[in-house]
Amino acid sequence: VADQRNYRVLGYRRPFDQDARADLVVGQESFDAVVKPWTDTSTARRVYGPSALATDADGNLYIADNPRVLEVDRPFAGDAFPDRVFGQSVLDAFDSYDEVEATQPHRLPRPWGLGVDGQGRLYVAEAWFDRVLIWSSPLTRQGAADLIVAQRGSGCAQTYCRLRKSLAVSPAGDLWVTGLGDEAILGYRAPLTANDTPQRMLAL
Repeated sequence: VADQRNYRVLGYRRPFDQDARADLVVGQESFDAVVKPWTDTSTARRVYGPSALATDADGNLYIADNPRVLEVDRPFAGDAFPDRVFGQSVLDAFDSYDEVEATQPHRLPRPWGLGVDGQGRLYVAEAWFDRVLIWSSPLTRQGAADLIVAQRGSGCAQTYCRLRKSLAVSPAGDLWVTGLGDEAILGYRAPLTANDTPQRMLAL
């Protein structure tokens, strides 16, 4: 569960079978204390503003944490500290860049939605430039995205500004995407390409 107010992510191992208390916390040292992330010099272990979560088949956790995406290796099996970062150069610092660089495939100025398909590919809905970025092998390479789809220019930054954007992805890699202000859910059938147009539109 993304707990934005307390700068953390909570995990429940078996919520239907056990009590309703969280078994795991990411971004804080304990369940009882809340440290504001900007007061800690260790950016690598803090969560600033979790907005979406996704897990892969092995239990690795991805966190949309504006302006980056964090990955935690199997948090229920090991420690709950982030192991990888997307959209920034390193885990323990935030890069400074202008709007031109923000459009590049290695930047995530406003990640909102996340998904992982059956092959372990990571999908990130990035709202500022109204696009979805895809990493084919996110556990081994975190630099520039391998593919950008569902991009409608920079209208989000220039017109609606900071729109939330959501996605869902099937195990086969079929992609559905929408956002605040949209009048439809757009469907893209796998395999995806950079110049894809929606193959399906579902009215809202």
